[in-house]
Amino acid sequence: MYKQGLPHCRRPTSMEFILDCSHDRNSLFNQEAISVFAEDFIDKVKNHGWYRTSCIPERYKTFEIVSEAFKAHFVYIKTRYRELVVAPSKDPIQAKQKLKLKLQKSSRGSRKVRVRAVHIYSTLHSLT
Repeated sequence: MYKQGLPHCRRPTSMEFILDCSHDRNSLFNQEAISVFAEDFIDKVKNHGWYRTSCIPERYKTFEIVSEAFKAHFVYIKTRYRELVVAPSKDPIQAKQKLKLKLQKSSRGSRKVRVRAVHIYSTLHSLT
Protein backbone atom coordinates (compact mmCIF):
# COMPACT_ATOMS: atom_id res chain seq x y z
CA MET A 1 0.00 0.00 0.00
CA TYR A 2 1.20 3.47 -0.88
CA LYS A 3 2.04 5.70 2.07
CA GLN A 4 2.58 9.31 1.09
CA GLY A 5 5.94 10.69 2.20
CA LEU A 6 7.72 7.43 3.05
CA PRO A 7 11.23 7.34 1.57
CA HIS A 8 10.99 3.81 0.09
CA CYS A 9 7.74 4.46 -1.80
CA ARG A 10 7.86 5.39 -5.46
CA ARG A 11 6.37 8.83 -6.02
CA PRO A 12 5.14 10.48 -9.19
CA THR A 13 7.21 13.45 -10.32
CA SER A 14 7.08 15.61 -13.43
CA MET A 15 10.21 13.85 -14.70
CA GLU A 16 9.03 10.33 -13.78
CA PHE A 17 5.29 10.58 -14.14
CA ILE A 18 3.41 7.42 -13.32
CA LEU A 19 -0.20 6.43 -12.62
CA ASP A 20 -1.50 3.39 -10.77
CA CYS A 21 -4.13 1.91 -13.09
CA SER A 22 -4.83 -0.92 -10.68
CA HIS A 23 -6.49 1.59 -8.33
CA ASP A 24 -9.08 4.29 -8.91
CA ARG A 25 -8.32 7.95 -9.52
CA ASN A 26 -9.10 8.85 -5.91
CA SER A 27 -6.36 6.68 -4.40
CA LEU A 28 -3.65 8.60 -2.55
CA PHE A 29 -1.05 7.75 -5.18
CA ASN A 30 -3.21 8.80 -8.13
CA GLN A 31 -4.30 11.98 -6.35
CA GLU A 32 -0.65 12.89 -5.90
CA ALA A 33 0.05 12.03 -9.56
CA ILE A 34 -2.85 14.22 -10.69
CA SER A 35 -1.55 17.09 -8.54
CA VAL A 36 1.94 16.70 -10.01
CA PHE A 37 0.51 16.71 -13.54
CA ALA A 38 -1.72 19.76 -12.94
CA GLU A 39 1.04 21.83 -11.34
CA ASP A 40 3.58 20.91 -14.02
CA PHE A 41 1.13 21.49 -16.88
CA ILE A 42 0.17 24.94 -15.58
CA ASP A 43 3.85 25.81 -15.14
CA LYS A 44 4.67 24.69 -18.69
CA VAL A 45 1.77 26.67 -20.17
CA LYS A 46 2.33 29.87 -18.18
CA ASN A 47 6.12 29.96 -17.93
CA HIS A 48 7.53 27.86 -20.76
CA GLY A 49 5.36 28.73 -23.74
CA TRP A 50 3.45 25.49 -24.21
CA TYR A 51 0.34 25.94 -26.36
CA ARG A 52 1.32 29.51 -27.16
CA THR A 53 -0.57 29.42 -30.46
CA SER A 54 -3.72 27.91 -28.91
CA CYS A 55 -4.37 30.87 -26.62
CA ILE A 56 -5.83 28.95 -23.70
CA PRO A 57 -8.00 31.37 -21.69
CA GLU A 58 -6.68 32.19 -18.21
CA ARG A 59 -9.78 30.77 -16.53
CA TYR A 60 -8.72 27.30 -17.71
CA LYS A 61 -5.19 27.60 -16.32
CA THR A 62 -6.17 26.85 -12.74
CA PHE A 63 -5.24 23.86 -10.66
CA GLU A 64 -8.91 22.90 -10.17
CA ILE A 65 -9.75 22.96 -13.88
CA VAL A 66 -6.62 21.10 -15.00
CA SER A 67 -6.86 18.45 -12.28
CA GLU A 68 -10.58 17.84 -12.97
CA ALA A 69 -9.85 17.52 -16.69
CA PHE A 70 -7.11 15.01 -15.96
CA LYS A 71 -9.40 13.04 -13.64
CA ALA A 72 -11.89 12.77 -16.48
CA HIS A 73 -9.10 11.65 -18.82
CA PHE A 74 -7.99 9.07 -16.25
CA VAL A 75 -11.27 7.20 -16.86
CA TYR A 76 -10.22 6.77 -20.51
CA ILE A 77 -6.68 5.77 -19.53
CA LYS A 78 -8.02 3.03 -17.24
CA THR A 79 -10.38 1.78 -19.96
CA ARG A 80 -7.50 1.42 -22.39
CA TYR A 81 -5.33 -0.17 -19.67
CA ARG A 82 -8.02 -2.80 -19.03
CA GLU A 83 -8.40 -3.47 -22.76
CA LEU A 84 -4.70 -3.65 -23.61
CA VAL A 85 -3.07 -4.96 -20.42
CA VAL A 86 -5.52 -6.63 -18.06
CA ALA A 87 -7.81 -8.43 -20.51
CA PRO A 88 -5.00 -10.02 -22.57
CA SER A 89 -3.33 -11.29 -19.42
CA LYS A 90 -6.55 -13.04 -18.36
CA ASP A 91 -7.70 -14.42 -21.73
CA PRO A 92 -5.64 -13.31 -24.74
CA ILE A 93 -7.97 -14.82 -27.35
CA GLN A 94 -11.13 -13.25 -25.94
CA ALA A 95 -9.36 -9.90 -25.50
CA LYS A 96 -8.24 -9.92 -29.13
CA GLN A 97 -11.78 -10.75 -30.30
CA LYS A 98 -13.31 -7.94 -28.20
CA LEU A 99 -10.81 -5.41 -29.50
CA LYS A 100 -11.44 -6.52 -33.10
CA LEU A 101 -15.22 -6.21 -32.57
CA LYS A 102 -14.81 -2.74 -31.06
CA LEU A 103 -12.72 -1.59 -34.02
CA GLN A 104 -15.28 -3.00 -36.47
CA LYS A 105 -18.12 -1.18 -34.71
CA SER A 106 -16.27 2.14 -34.69
CA SER A 107 -15.37 1.70 -38.36
CA ARG A 108 -19.01 1.01 -39.22
CA GLY A 109 -20.09 4.10 -37.27
CA SER A 110 -17.55 6.27 -39.10
CA ARG A 111 -18.76 4.99 -42.46
CA LYS A 112 -22.40 5.76 -41.55
CA VAL A 113 -21.44 9.32 -40.62
CA ARG A 114 -19.59 9.83 -43.92
CA VAL A 115 -22.49 8.40 -45.96
CA ARG A 116 -25.00 10.57 -44.09
CA ALA A 117 -22.86 13.67 -44.65
CA VAL A 118 -22.63 12.97 -48.39
CA HIS A 119 -26.40 12.44 -48.51
CA ILE A 120 -27.11 15.72 -46.71
CA TYR A 121 -24.62 17.59 -48.91
CA SER A 122 -26.19 16.12 -52.07
CA THR A 123 -29.70 16.92 -50.88
CA LEU A 124 -28.84 20.52 -50.04
CA HIS A 125 -27.09 21.13 -53.36
CA SER A 126 -29.85 19.49 -55.42
CA LEU A 127 -32.34 21.99 -53.93
CA THR A 128 -30.41 24.97 -55.26
